[in-house]
Amino acid sequence: MKSELMTPKQIKRMGIKHEQDLVKLFKDNDFSACRLVASGISNPDIFAADGEQTLILEVKTSHTSLIRVRSKQVYTLRTFAQRFKAKAYIAAKFLNRSNWRFVELQYLNVGIKGFSLDYNTAELKGITFNELISNESQTKLI
Repeated sequence: MKSELMTPKQIKRMGIKHEQDLVKLFKDNDFSACRLVASGISNPDIFAADGEQTLILEVKTSHTSLIRVRSKQVYTLRTFAQRFKAKAYIAAKFLNRSNWRFVELQYLNVGIKGFSLDYNTAELKGITFNELISNESQTKLI
């Protein structure tokens, strides 16, 4: 964990960098992918497709073991997924702990102010990037 607090501008810049890195990862694996950038409009973060599957992603990173997702973000993600006949995921990265995990919305914890995803749930219920792009369904034992 960093010893000094980051400014909101630094946090936003870091979030954009993670989104760009993820878009590049998709493109490097024969997907068409882009960030959905719109100031003041609620959009998911990434749209990716390879002709066989279409993915809509909300990208979240955290230095802690908990990621929070606003209710409006989940609603928007679901709406986009339904309209584009896509699969919706939270793309979660717990910094300094794991690689990207892609978690279906059904595994988010429901709270008073929105949703959350903890590290253990992401590891148990989420899938890896390779599983995601190969369209594999992985069975997890709990």
